[in-house]
Amino acid sequence: MRVLVREADHVFATSADLAELVNGVAPGVIAESMTNAVDASVFKRRSPALQPGTGMRVVVPSRLHPVKGVRFFVRAMPEIAAAIPDIEAVLVGDGPEREGLESLCAELGVAERIR
Repeated sequence: MRVLVREADHVFATSADLAELVNGVAPGVIAESMTNAVDASVFKRRSPALQPGTGMRVVVPSRLHPVKGVRFFVRAMPEIAAAIPDIEAVLVGDGPEREGLESLCAELGVAERIR
């Protein structure tokens, strides 16, 4: 990591903590913290892609990568569904864990509740 950081023209970090980590690994290199944001002049409000239902909907916007921990939500879904019978979830994202999560949903009997 140190070599990559030193060779970069500019270093952006997604949080102040990561910028501090870069500065610690490569003294003299300045990493600029740049929080994730949305440019409201580019992205406009539209009608929803998902139609309102009568039940509760949980939206999980995340890359489907092991480090994100989406599998813990999926594993909890049977218990959540037992407490809230009309709940559904929408996983918004893609990644290397997609197939495994689809299999896990089927295995746990919650595939019809999670899209």
